[in-house]
Amino acid sequence: MKNKHKILHFASYLLLAFIVYFTIDLETFISNLSKISLPVIFILVIAGTIDRFTMAAKWKQLCSALNMTANYSQILKIYYVATFLGYFLPTSIGGEVYKAARLSRSEKSHDVLASMFAEKIIGVFSTVSFAWAGVLYITFNLNNENSAILFYILSGFTIIAIAVTWASLHSTIQGKVIQLLSRFRFGKHVEKLSTAYSGYKSQPQTLLWNFLIAIFESALQLAIMCSIGIALNIDIPLPLLASIIAITEFIRRIAILLDGWGLATTLQIFMYSLVGISVEHALLIALLSHAVHLIASLPGGLLILTDRWDKN
Repeated sequence: MKNKHKILHFASYLLLAFIVYFTIDLETFISNLSKISLPVIFILVIAGTIDRFTMAAKWKQLCSALNMTANYSQILKIYYVATFLGYFLPTSIGGEVYKAARLSRSEKSHDVLASMFAEKIIGVFSTVSFAWAGVLYITFNLNNENSAILFYILSGFTIIAIAVTWASLHSTIQGKVIQLLSRFRFGKHVEKLSTAYSGYKSQPQTLLWNFLIAIFESALQLAIMCSIGIALNIDIPLPLLASIIAITEFIRRIAILLDGWGLATTLQIFMYSLVGISVEHALLIALLSHAVHLIASLPGGLLILTDRWDKN
């Protein structure tokens, strides 16, 4: 299994390198890059920092709903370190492992994992909301031959997201899964995780507020990427730019989880090409947005050096 993942990981970067080498005009790429000024980067990094604080607030709310006692400062530090690590590990899972391990030093591990799962589910629905807005805009306002492709891709991912969410909250399905896994050593842990996660069923107001925070966070990330597109003078209407970015960001969430930045960026270039964005512009949006969030997460590198892994 590990070998297959390594092959996929290598293949995704090889494909990205092939696309870059054979399709990008270096002179055009550098010329477009020169359009990004330092003040623009500074403003975008500020927005990226606000995004970090918002994500921490979202997780803190979910933690508090399960009676965890970690304060916002602790959650924010953990989020910063996890984000920083995520940029230097093959997939984003490495950062998630740190979040779970670090907060579990002071909280019950099953509660921590339940809060992280709920956070991911809510995050998926916030990004899919913007993605559907993008698909509907492209479908009803443009005679784009690729709108059907976008519709079917998004429909498939949305069905999967709804099915996973429904199954995770369905008592009968939970019971059957726990019964099936009880024969294994980790069965009891799954049962405890399920019990902790079920605590959200009685807190719809908390989940609604958390979804609204997630909507704000997704809108902020969309604004960052659209701002990069505007700074690059991409010659397509802003609503179309925002639409394809929103659709792509939803799909990238899955790709990053599976394989990391290589596959996600390759998909990003492909998706942007469906509405006429050049490879040079697509790669610059990917690189610059990545750089903005990386710079915004740099405090996490300092925090990890001072973290003694005590309970605080």
